[in-house]
Amino acid sequence: MAEKSVKTSIKKDFKNSVKNSFQTGFKKASSAPSSASLRPALRSKKAVSTWISWVLLVTFVIFIGTTIFYWMKDYSTTAMADLANRVKTTEDCDLVSIQVSDVTSKNAQTLNMKVTNRYNLRIDQIVISLYDSKNRFILSNLSNTTLRPNSTKEIEFEQNSSIATARLEAIPVIIDAGKQIYCMERKVEINVTS
Repeated sequence: MAEKSVKTSIKKDFKNSVKNSFQTGFKKASSAPSSASLRPALRSKKAVSTWISWVLLVTFVIFIGTTIFYWMKDYSTTAMADLANRVKTTEDCDLVSIQVSDVTSKNAQTLNMKVTNRYNLRIDQIVISLYDSKNRFILSNLSNTTLRPNSTKEIEFEQNSSIATARLEAIPVIIDAGKQIYCMERKVEINVTS
């Protein structure tokens, strides 16, 4: 019996508290605040500074996000163009191969050599670099010699140097869409005989 009376009193207390909270809530909601009571809250410096700080924070986040977006867009575009250029260059240079033979030095000023294009792509120019016996660089020159596939040309190269040449490097250059492509991985090195 005592248990029933405790349960009923708890139920009554709960119903009364819910009823009272609804009644007081409706009374508070029905009484609208006057405009005079709102003015001090709007004029408060803390309320205004909070709104300004949020606006500045959101603006800053949008600015940083936009900056990063455009930077990454530009970076990825440049990286893809560079990658495409490397692939194109590699493909073109895979079709190039030269052979340098019969390199002789007629005198201190002139080198003669035979250059053969041994592959399928036309070579538009050849970079010739000269080195002395201690492997020190002497000079480099661009020869505007065009070699068709499977053709040989004799080139006379003026070294314009009093230092004796011991080694020669030849790098084939192809021109594709007005752009010079230096095929460094296809360079040929040969010793010079006097």
